[in-house]
Amino acid sequence: MQIIRAGSTDTDTMAVLWAMLSRRASIIVAAEPPMAGKTTTLTALLDLMPPDTRRVYLRGHYEDFSFVQDADATSTCVLANEMSDHLAVYLWGSRIYKTFELLSRGFAIGSTMHAETVDDVIAILNSDPLFVPPEWIAGLTLVVNLYVGGTYGSATRRFNAVHMLEPGAGDASDSEQNAFATRVFADPFFGRVVGIVGNHHLDALTSVGGEVEPHGTRAEVHL
Repeated sequence: MQIIRAGSTDTDTMAVLWAMLSRRASIIVAAEPPMAGKTTTLTALLDLMPPDTRRVYLRGHYEDFSFVQDADATSTCVLANEMSDHLAVYLWGSRIYKTFELLSRGFAIGSTMHAETVDDVIAILNSDPLFVPPEWIAGLTLVVNLYVGGTYGSATRRFNAVHMLEPGAGDASDSEQNAFATRVFADPFFGRVVGIVGNHHLDALTSVGGEVEPHGTRAEVHL
């Protein structure tokens, strides 16, 4: 893919993303600065979803979610250009809450956000004025944070970290031990990754050659 050729990530990370997205994982691509390539990256990754996936593009402040009545949740991905209050075509407020509610009904979602880390993404979603419940955030599955370097000329853009969100236990104050536990499974700055994931993600990770060490209801996966 062009993402690999551009040096934004490596083949192992892309293989994992393909394994997850081909199983209709939901995803947010985030970066703090504007023009970081969030939408371009999301658009490219959406091509990894099953070919029969129906894409529904939300209309920002004007969205009424009437499409839900006739949509097949198991084959529909609901997309928002961006989750922010910057423009009327972006999604914010109660409409973000409603979008995450669709996860509990079997829909997949995809969007972008201005956020530097996965903790920033979680904090924005779980605080005023959004208050997305932790159990809905846990259904998001993937958060890709982008790094952008260089001010002049060609900027360097690459995947800073990829996190997998999954159900956990606890409160929302600690993203490593809460109802939306985050586990790094790809971080180019720190080399090959070991991820600890719930068993419901093992099928996707083992399909791309992950070595699994079971630990009760969870497992340690070496990629």
